[in-house]
Amino acid sequence: NCSPFIIHTSVTMAPKSVVVTGANRGLGLEIVRQLCHDSAVSKIYALCRKSSDKLNELASNKISIIPNIDVSSDDCVPILQTTFMTKDAQPIPIHTLIQNAGAYGPPESFPSSTEMYASQTLDNITMDRMRFAFELNTLGPLRVTKALLPNLQADTGGKVIIISSLMGSIADNDSGGHYGYRAAKSAVNQVGKSLSVDLCPRKIAVGLVHPGYVFTGFQGEGVEKQPGQHDVEPSAKGVLEAIESISMENTGSFLHGNYGEGVKPLAW
Repeated sequence: NCSPFIIHTSVTMAPKSVVVTGANRGLGLEIVRQLCHDSAVSKIYALCRKSSDKLNELASNKISIIPNIDVSSDDCVPILQTTFMTKDAQPIPIHTLIQNAGAYGPPESFPSSTEMYASQTLDNITMDRMRFAFELNTLGPLRVTKALLPNLQADTGGKVIIISSLMGSIADNDSGGHYGYRAAKSAVNQVGKSLSVDLCPRKIAVGLVHPGYVFTGFQGEGVEKQPGQHDVEPSAKGVLEAIESISMENTGSFLHGNYGEGVKPLAW
């Protein structure tokens, strides 16, 4: 049964391996940190372009840090395929793939989030900024899913989770702007929905999860916390609860982790 819009809260306790992209800081780092304490998780693969001191501190037998993974580039595909293959050329099973790597736009060292958001107004948006957002936020999750599909199929009851955003909701867009980021997240929602249909026969569930308005360093180094922003800890807790709620019965759902206060469905 692959019909959407059913939210489950039961937790599967079978040992499982989890891959997290963009794991070196912010939401990805906190997801890895919280997964460390989950007895149902046997192995965590923390993927990133470059590791960080905070991620290195978490390194253990349970956590493997895999650097040099740029999900916006096709160069990551052979690295992923080689990394997640045994010595006898068998795929290493992956139960849950959490696609967290993403960015608002290209790194341009904006002094504040206000200036960063201004870079994607109608007057300021450029096609290069659009392409960057699309390559990373839309093609990245599809690229990584395709690369690791044999690994997901090697496990049972697997999940592909894409960290999306309410900014990708067309129904919720009543303020305009944010052209690159909005379009990329809307597009990745379609990618996720199609994946949920195409992976249904393979018994791999797909979920799109909005983490909320969170202070993660996403806006760049030195940018201060803004009014209304939540801390990363409750956001990650809510994301993990949303991931647990995804099953073959509600595959393809767009959910809000809601900071650990109860998972909610979102409008497309």
